[in-house]
Amino acid sequence: MAAFRSRLRLALPTAFLSILQVPAIGSAQQVDPNGQPYETEEQASGCPRLAALPPLPSAKVVSCQNANSVEISMPLKSDANGYAQEKRVRGAYEFREYRINKLEQEFAFDNLLDALPMAGFTTKYSMKPSTITARNGDTWILIRISDDFYDVSVVHEAQASCTPPKDADQISHEMQVNNRIPIYGMQFSSENHIILENSSEILTMLLKYLKQNSDLRVLIESHKFTKGGTELEDFEITRERADAVADWLVANGIPATRLQAKPFGRMKPLAGNNTALDIQCNERIEISKAAE
Repeated sequence: MAAFRSRLRLALPTAFLSILQVPAIGSAQQVDPNGQPYETEEQASGCPRLAALPPLPSAKVVSCQNANSVEISMPLKSDANGYAQEKRVRGAYEFREYRINKLEQEFAFDNLLDALPMAGFTTKYSMKPSTITARNGDTWILIRISDDFYDVSVVHEAQASCTPPKDADQISHEMQVNNRIPIYGMQFSSENHIILENSSEILTMLLKYLKQNSDLRVLIESHKFTKGGTELEDFEITRERADAVADWLVANGIPATRLQAKPFGRMKPLAGNNTALDIQCNERIEISKAAE
């Protein structure tokens, strides 16, 4: 039995590779006993084949979704201190849910993990037997596996914007559409991270928005990556900055019960911290709607 499983384990990636590399041969469509053409899987499910990652050999599509702009949290490896990390990716979104047969269930995680490099992806995180995050350029993929089902979320990441909102109306629009908005343009002192009010015009826009939406409770998230610094130092800086923003808003008339300061350090980057622009985009205050 063990030898059979080993042969099956090796055979499935080979079958998957053939899906990726070998085009369909012949143009004649199969017909049923009455001479009518069989429905293809795509026709039967109403779901186009996922171009980024073809399904496992036994997989049948159960459901699918497509959207122009969706944000997905992609789990990443924990940092050096063991803190969980994630990356929020927003962009064009594709989702497929599949059912697989019992014979393939035991090997589904390993076969999907093997298939990703063949489709051009680099694995960024994996937790056997349930979760895989991978990336291919601007395309991110999240795979979740549970018994005889697995689903694939693909996000084609849009170019991040690192410019401050123009006014309270733009803040309002982003909050309505995305439930959050990154805020750039706030200036803090280098010694104690107190807000430099005269250099932070965005504060008055944020204050106006919060006063116009008097029932709204928000999280004040602070994010930062310092090249040459430590994760602990960045976390402490973001704690002080998040508190400073909350304190300023309270001093200017926003009830403290509507605000919750949350430091994240470098745990939730928008970009890869590989360039000066990446680091600039990752250093931000982010306002998001608090859970009801």
